[in-house]
Amino acid sequence: MKRLTHLSLAALALVVLVAAASTTSAQNATDGAIANAATVHSRISVGTTEDETQIKGIPGAVYSITATNVNAAVRYLKCYNLPASSAAPGTSTPWLRLAVPGAGSVTATFPSGAFFSVSLTCALVIGVADSDVAEVAANELIWTITYK
Repeated sequence: MKRLTHLSLAALALVVLVAAASTTSAQNATDGAIANAATVHSRISVGTTEDETQIKGIPGAVYSITATNVNAAVRYLKCYNLPASSAAPGTSTPWLRLAVPGAGSVTATFPSGAFFSVSLTCALVIGVADSDVAEVAANELIWTITYK
């Protein structure tokens, strides 16, 4: 198993704190505001329909994404500049892709914001190809997005 770095442990601690704050049992999701008026959305994979979820239904910006993977193999977080009704993992082209290392974490930060012009929808899959639709297992990934 890979050793988590100090940054990864700090990111994981943030994810755990956010998830513990107010997780809904139906979708394992948490939303909350932070000091700079950004919103934090946290999810735990449920293992169905590529764990596709619409984060924001109008234009905005992503400021950070942190994902932790408990599986030994790499997993992928793919985000689309499309509403959930139009985003189709395996068919739509991702706007943003993150590889989450096996038994590890990844954090991407965008200090000025990574802007999306339509809507933000994200999905979790096993394969790197844009055509991949293989679902991750339940409780395999936990991820947090900070956005406005």
